[in-house]
Amino acid sequence: MNQLQSLKISLDSFLYQTEKIHHHLQNRSGTFDPGSIDLDYKLYCQQYNAIREFTHNLPGGETIDMLKKRMAGLPAITEFDFRHEPSGFSLDVILPIVGEWLKDTFTTGKLQEKMEDIYRGLHTIQFMLKGLTNSQVAD
Repeated sequence: MNQLQSLKISLDSFLYQTEKIHHHLQNRSGTFDPGSIDLDYKLYCQQYNAIREFTHNLPGGETIDMLKKRMAGLPAITEFDFRHEPSGFSLDVILPIVGEWLKDTFTTGKLQEKMEDIYRGLHTIQFMLKGLTNSQVAD
């Protein structure tokens, strides 16, 4: 088996995992939890880097050089890219809740101010009506 056949077999196997991740990310926007698709992201990164290095070390040739150039043009990926931080999940869940809470607090605050103004205004009107009705009774 020559090096290109070895690379092809490795890429076929690796591509399956890549498609699995890609489809998961496309179907579930938002947070990404590697555990939700049964992914060992450390091993995935090791395989990716090994394939890139293997491709880089292939003996030259016009076709091989194009292959190397394409592989070198792919983005680097590390374990950090897959790291699932609870804070990221929390932001997706908690931030909208906090936003709603702040909106409700602001709306409630405005409502409280209006009700306070109405309350005072109605008391003033009631006091004025008492004065007017008492003066009419006296007349």
